[in-house]
Amino acid sequence: MRLKIRYHKLANGYETAKFDIHINGVRKFESTGVKYKSNPSNLAERQEKKEKINIIRALSLKREKALLEGVNHLERGYEPNRDFTAYLDEFIANHQVQEIKKFHAMRSKLVAYAGKERIACFEINEGYLRKFVHFLESRLQGESPSNYFAKLKQVIKAALSDGVLVGNPVGHIVVRKRQFLQKDVLNYEEIKMIANTPLGNDVVKRAFLFCVFTGLRYCDVSQVRWENISNGKLGVLQKKTKTFTSVPLNEDAKDQLPERGKSHELIFKLPSHAACQKWVKRLVSEAGIDKKISWHSGRHSFGTNLIANGVDVSIASKLLGHTSLANTQRYVKVNDEMKANAIAKLPSISSK
Repeated sequence: MRLKIRYHKLANGYETAKFDIHINGVRKFESTGVKYKSNPSNLAERQEKKEKINIIRALSLKREKALLEGVNHLERGYEPNRDFTAYLDEFIANHQVQEIKKFHAMRSKLVAYAGKERIACFEINEGYLRKFVHFLESRLQGESPSNYFAKLKQVIKAALSDGVLVGNPVGHIVVRKRQFLQKDVLNYEEIKMIANTPLGNDVVKRAFLFCVFTGLRYCDVSQVRWENISNGKLGVLQKKTKTFTSVPLNEDAKDQLPERGKSHELIFKLPSHAACQKWVKRLVSEAGIDKKISWHSGRHSFGTNLIANGVDVSIASKLLGHTSLANTQRYVKVNDEMKANAIAKLPSISSK
């Protein structure tokens, strides 16, 4: 293992330094983030340059110590050049993780940030992860940065336990959850408009409306069978959260069901998720609704309309199959905003 400090000049007369690191044939550069005037013109600038260089040297010693600690674990099986991305793939494949799509999405973002498929374990340090967080926050909205980093932390925790990583690189990194990104939902007048709009694929239309009246996701409604309906209730094990949900079916939901088949048969024989998304987009457009509605908007509409009609948040949470009330509180916030928007549209009696 070898670490050298490489100084180089920046624009506007500044200078900075990077660490040039070699470990078992793998080379990488790490920025120190420290800069100073290359040619100081007064006492204060000269003093600042001296202090900054001392800081760089101290950082170099700290980083070198951390790297040596890793190298000293070689006899215990630690491989600094081991492919962390490959380990991440093994983790996803061998653990029954929830929200597996988010793990795959996090992986693609990590590879996009690295600019390469293979990431050596010794590259995964606190500085690297802080920059990755910044990468996520600059490109994603809502809670996605926090959610993706939480998934990465699960993998890192396992990697530490397995001896794949040495020393927790997460450190004191905290990714604050941003405000929930409000999504368009359908009110009951718009749901009526959709119900009265013909569509070339009637099965897709009925399945989508069934989600609007039950809160199912596409992954669940595409797999729901007749055996899941009994005594006017729908009972399903939600694929995403692995929780069992029971939803009483109202007349609107029952109206979407075709003629009952055998218990093992699918109720709705749907095309792919992408194809269903296109059909929903067409349905909404032909209904004359100017909103960005996806298939998942059916579930959001169900939750929002429950809250709008006075259903207690704890009951709404059970009907939606949420594992936490915090998830259901989003629908309360969305509904409050809808109420405020509705009031704002009332005409004013004041003259101008």
